[in-house]
Amino acid sequence: MNSTAQTHTATLDATTDGPLPTLVKRSRPLTRNTPTLRGRVALVIGASSGIGAATARLLARQGATVVLAARREGPLHALAREIEQRGGHALAVPTDVSDRTAIDALVARTIAACGRLDILVNDAGIGAGHSIMTADARMERMLAVNLLAPARLMQAALPHLRRQGGGSIVNIGSIAGEMGTSGLYSATTFGLRGLTDSVRREVRSDRIAVTLIEPGYIRTPLTAGRRGRMPGPEVVARAVAAVITRPRRTVVMPWYWRIPIILTQLFPGVADRYLPSARGERVRHEDTPAAEVPAETSATEAAETITEQAEEALTL
Repeated sequence: MNSTAQTHTATLDATTDGPLPTLVKRSRPLTRNTPTLRGRVALVIGASSGIGAATARLLARQGATVVLAARREGPLHALAREIEQRGGHALAVPTDVSDRTAIDALVARTIAACGRLDILVNDAGIGAGHSIMTADARMERMLAVNLLAPARLMQAALPHLRRQGGGSIVNIGSIAGEMGTSGLYSATTFGLRGLTDSVRREVRSDRIAVTLIEPGYIRTPLTAGRRGRMPGPEVVARAVAAVITRPRRTVVMPWYWRIPIILTQLFPGVADRYLPSARGERVRHEDTPAAEVPAETSATEAAETITEQAEEALTL
């Protein structure tokens, strides 16, 4: 990595003061027909591991300058160095997205360093607390990170997207926001789904695309204890890159999770019977504690049971 890249990744953090060099040239607004991301600036929240890190790598390979934000400073700077060494452009900005002041500083640093902002990817989240009996402090933290942070980040980013004549916002939710399986966590992902729909309609005339991606179980360090085969975070990263260039309203990943979602909507009584046993499952977000008690029945097994019960109902 050259000395200039080292300076950029080392000095751009939440406490940086003063003007920063402009790293990308101005170009036309991102539109549906933009073939690559060359010259675009993407702000990736939750980029220190898992889906966020995979997304940052892919967007950088496609030519975007990626601004990496997460709480964990070490992994964040390591990823920035990796991207720079592979010929990309990356800036690490350690940020606690539960802090509104830190969010505003993050967006301000992005504009100061890069001169623009084209893409916002919201992937940070807390996944613990699968019962309504979750401790109050944990519930407040979950609401702050899973729901308030995406709202605040969109608030901070939208003036810049509007001024440039367009852009893209991608929120990473969860299938729990469709099926109601995990206490307040599900409530926050339901909320993110509604917020995404609302913002999409609000900014439609501004040529800003707003997409929700809802992953099921994805192979990340946080799902290392789960049995069975799971797709890697790259499958979600590819979906993010795809909706940036060809916007969609909602994407469920992997596709087969659409089946239990639809069946849950068609047969809510069956879902009520089988889904509660999944409340102890771990989910994919970066801040989820490593130690959690797994449920007796996994969400995948519960979804399979719903499918079987629905099939029986359809034959009656």
